[in-house]
Parts: sequence; structure tokens; C-alpha cells
Amino acid sequence: MRRRFAAASALGLAALLGGLVNGSASAIDALDKKNPESIECTDGYEFHESLGACTSDNGDGTWSVVFPDGSVHSVAEPAPIDESQFVASGEFATVAAAARYPDINAPERMTACRDTGQYRFVALYMNRQGHANNLTTVRTQIRKALKRANYLVHDETQRSSNNNKKANLDFRCNPENTQPAVRYGGAVPTRSFAQAVTVAKANGFNHPREKYVIFGDYLDPQGSYCGWGDSTADDRRIVNNKNNGGTGSSTYALTFKNCWDWRTPLHEMIHMLGGVQSSAPEAISGHTHVGSDVMYASGNGHPNDEPDQCAHMRLDCGKNTYFDANPSAGSYLATHWNIGWDANRYINIY
Repeated sequence: MRRRFAAASALGLAALLGGLVNGSASAIDALDKKNPESIECTDGYEFHESLGACTSDNGDGTWSVVFPDGSVHSVAEPAPIDESQFVASGEFATVAAAARYPDINAPERMTACRDTGQYRFVALYMNRQGHANNLTTVRTQIRKALKRANYLVHDETQRSSNNNKKANLDFRCNPENTQPAVRYGGAVPTRSFAQAVTVAKANGFNHPREKYVIFGDYLDPQGSYCGWGDSTADDRRIVNNKNNGGTGSSTYALTFKNCWDWRTPLHEMIHMLGGVQSSAPEAISGHTHVGSDVMYASGNGHPNDEPDQCAHMRLDCGKNTYFDANPSAGSYLATHWNIGWDANRYINIY
């Protein structure tokens, strides 16, 4: 059995994708409005069930994607993740599962809390139409996943800064500011990424400064993916980077039910924050070929695939691709977009 991550890259690439935005009919030939995923795609496009959209291979490791509502995305090629990432078996048998992929016993750290109108993540729970709303039951599980993800961000910030900096992910919190809030995003008619985004928007979750972390209480319709997430190709080291709230539009990520551990939501959040840029060292198709990394894509076809560079699951194992709180002068992350830069609007680095 294999599971896959896939990350969307590039919401708002109207300029790059040209006529697709204004003429999505160039990709969608027919659409039954009563069934938003009964799509017939034009030549050159194929319907992708998990995305719920018409897709076309760009030939550069990405796909052009047109949602039923006409919005245009660009997604990285699906990146398979071996089951050995989740259990001590196969090629990773020499590394204990709890050390390599901590989950149940992973430390937790409370996120930072941000008010309406500020740059922040917002956690959403979504279920299928006609199925139970289990938010009350699973809220604690979701909060634990978010706080474990936050712990890793903090830990990597301390490691890379020689303990001179700390960090917290910026989230919408409960009224007491004691837990990250988990809002109800709505019920989806089908299980695709497109429908999760469409329903969330319709329910008011579309603030331009917010990034929505969706926990879907359902499995991937293809049975192959852990999640999807928006991201933009922009490697500039500027505060108004498109991944740093610079597009003026909200972005979204979806994690399917079987992957509600901390790694998958964090993997998708890193995509929404701009990881991994194609210009970065050790990057491949929006991921990295360095193992034991939150953004690792096994089976990526890279000739220098390194499945065990780090002994434990890390955020940017080599500190040279997408995250370093204290990059060396002249290095890639000192001169390009760096999620560990203290100008990141969605991580409070101090």
C-alpha cells in the first residue's frame, strides 16, 4: 500500500496561465450545474477525481487545474509517500517508528493567537453531505495535530538559530485564546479538493489574509492521497511575497481523514507558505528529495534521492531548501524566499 501527498501550487496565476482564467471553458467542455463534478474536459485536459477538476500536465512537474467554478490552480505532481514513513518496516526498519515519525507521543506546543483581520491560519472541519457532523468529537484530535505541528516549527526554529529564536504558527483561537479554534466549514457534496474549497468559500471562509487548514472527515475519493494545498511559485525574498499574503486572496489546504496526524497538515501548511520553490536546492516537484523531511517525496525519481539524511522527522532536514531561521550569508535561503524568515506573516518568529 502507498499513500500520496500532493500539493497545489499557485492560486492566482492568471498572468501565467493566460486564457484559462477568463475562459475556463477552454478546459471544461460541459458541466452539469446540479452535479458540479460531472465535468467533461476538452482535449488536452483530463478529469482528476481527487481534485474534482480538469487537469493538464505542464511538462515541468506541475499540472494546470481548472475548478468547476472557473478558478485556476497549478498543482505539483502527486508525490507518493511510502507506508514505511508511518511504520518501522522495509527500508526504514533500522529507525524506530516513534523516533522517525512521532505522532501519539509527540510534544505539543500552543500556537500563537491572532485576531480577525490579521494574517493567520484558520482550522476548519468539514464533513460529507448526509453524514454525521463529528466536530465536537474530533475537535481535540485536530487541536493536538496542530499543536504538534507547531512544536516542530518551534523546535526547528531553535535548532537553526542556535536557540536564539522561538516560533509559533499564527492561528485563529477560541475566545479564551487557550486553544486553536476549529470552525465548521460546511458539508461537501463530493470529496474532492475543489468542493472543499468551494463550500468553504460559500460559508464565508475567504478572508484574503487567512490560510484555511481543512480537515475533511472523509477519505480521498481515489484512495491514493493524503491531502492537497495551494501554493504559489514565487521565490523572492520580499515581505509581500505571494505566499506571504501578497496575492490578496485566501488559500486552502485539505487533509483527508486517514492522515489526520501532525505531519500531513503541516506538510500542506508549508505548501501554503511557499514550500518548496523549484529554484531551491534539493527541490523536486514542490517537494524535497531529502528523506526524514516533512516535505519529502519518496519515489520522486531524483537521481540523488536521500531517504535517511536525518535520523528524525525534520522541517527542512538540510536547512538549505525552504526553512532556516538563521541562514548563512549568501546562501540560498538568505537571498530567496525562506519560510523561517522572521518577516513571515503567518509564523511568529521572535
